[in-house]
Amino acid sequence: MRMICAFALVSGLMLAGCGNSGPTAAEVSDATAKAGTKALQFSGHLPKGPLRCATPAAPSGTMTVRCTGTTKDGEPITVAARLSKLTAERPTEELAISVDGEEVLRRWCVTTCPQPTSTGTGKPR
Repeated sequence: MRMICAFALVSGLMLAGCGNSGPTAAEVSDATAKAGTKALQFSGHLPKGPLRCATPAAPSGTMTVRCTGTTKDGEPITVAARLSKLTAERPTEELAISVDGEEVLRRWCVTTCPQPTSTGTGKPR
């Protein structure tokens, strides 16, 4: 069992990382789905049901997550997240959300995002 060494709060989700292991694919997928859902709700693009996420293979030290779903109006949703430097104290993060092929939000955070603003942008760290 892994000892919990550090926490990050994201949309009500606690991510645990210990030593150099970084977050697991399941933790990042869950954080991406929750952050994407909150941002979509804030922007008025209400998802119809939960987002479905996959974590494709990526180079060592990097993780990508792609979540898909539809809005209540039937428009396709894509939420893409990319994290690198996973074992660093502050990984490099990027989150992009598209609805019906049009990007509606891009933020430089996935696991430690502040609440969405009216502009929908996050500031790089």
